[in-house]
Amino acid sequence: MEKQRLLYQQSRLHNRGAAEMVLQMISACRGETGSMVSSTLKLGISILNTGNCDVQQRMLDYLKDKKDVGFFLSIQALMQTCRYVSL
Repeated sequence: MEKQRLLYQQSRLHNRGAAEMVLQMISACRGETGSMVSSTLKLGISILNTGNCDVQQRMLDYLKDKKDVGFFLSIQALMQTCRYVSL
């Protein structure tokens, strides 16, 4: 029951463009940490929790279509600035 409710909520966010927003926000941060980045990462983790295939596919499609190098550069910079992420 709990998993079904989680998948329903993930689907609602997915249909409203949350996956793309997460990727865009990470790209826009340019590797700088802050409360917005932390909240964005938490949202990304939440919509991917339980291995939601629809969200994973949408994120993959977005990254393939946009060829957004900024996303990967931001992730690289964020990973270099911390030893662990406290979410």
